[in-house]
Amino acid sequence: MKLVVAGGYDEAVTENVEYHSELKRLATDAGLSVADVDEPFSSDAQVEFLRSFSDQQKSTMLEGALAVLYTPPNEHFGIVPLEAMEGGRPVLADRSGGPCETVRHGVTGYLVPSGGVVVEGAYAGG
Repeated sequence: MKLVVAGGYDEAVTENVEYHSELKRLATDAGLSVADVDEPFSSDAQVEFLRSFSDQQKSTMLEGALAVLYTPPNEHFGIVPLEAMEGGRPVLADRSGGPCETVRHGVTGYLVPSGGVVVEGAYAGG
């Protein structure tokens, strides 16, 4: 099993650089192997960071995914959940904003209250 953290990265944005470093540290502290990659699924690492990607790479990730985690809370609309659902991949998204209108909870994915996680189909968290 592998987690690919993809996209949304701009070196000119200090917050992006800080979050990237923090996510790598958290994964390493959790005992996971980590790699920055240029191609998805290209390393033996348990967590791959693909900071920018092409449309072809996006297709490769969606085809190889078991599920897609969509993280932005209060997003007005998100194309990522629609792309994932089009490919038959369930979406795990914050129960706010656009995903509330596109993700059918328990059918095409799971909508999770902010700060919580879904574990074996049940909500757990804050």
